[in-house]
Amino acid sequence: MSEIYKSINRVMVKFSAVYKDGNVGFGNNSYKVVTYDNIISKLRPHLIEEQIIINPIQVSEGVYTESLTAKGGKKLRYDAVYEVEYISCIDGSKLVSKIGVSADTFGDDKAPAKATTIAVKNSILKVFSLESADEVQEELKNTITDKQFNMINSLIDSTKTDLVEFLAYYHTDTLKEFPQAYYQQAIDTLQKKVKAKK
Repeated sequence: MSEIYKSINRVMVKFSAVYKDGNVGFGNNSYKVVTYDNIISKLRPHLIEEQIIINPIQVSEGVYTESLTAKGGKKLRYDAVYEVEYISCIDGSKLVSKIGVSADTFGDDKAPAKATTIAVKNSILKVFSLESADEVQEELKNTITDKQFNMINSLIDSTKTDLVEFLAYYHTDTLKEFPQAYYQQAIDTLQKKVKAKK
């Protein structure tokens, strides 16, 4: 089996969910989404560890379509098709995810870049089978047990991990409220720091 599939699978074991941290739309039409910056900041350490490079390629000509807003104003939509490559630095093998994207624009030159960003984000969510916070909301309400608290607290102390940064990374206020959903991922990360110190 190609190395890229093994690497992607290892990332999936360690990284399974991401919080929705942004809002789209206004009023009753507003809804929460996972932003590109959020997903990349969480995924980047795993990509580096597994030596995976992500390379987006636009494979169709971008098409602008004029439409109307809810209030009757004019707006443009930019449509394009992308192939997002996941390349292994170990053996050069790659997985290619093909994805179509539509991005609203005001006719400026930012539309292609915006569409590329959306393509990469949507591809990452599908390739790594990531769940959004809405889908794991109930699981995130479950906090770690006392035994798990002692384990994770001990590892934080022994690795001299900055507790404030650690909690911020997992979007939780206190270690006692640490989500059960992220416990194994946190343990794996801390144990690697222990091994690195030896």
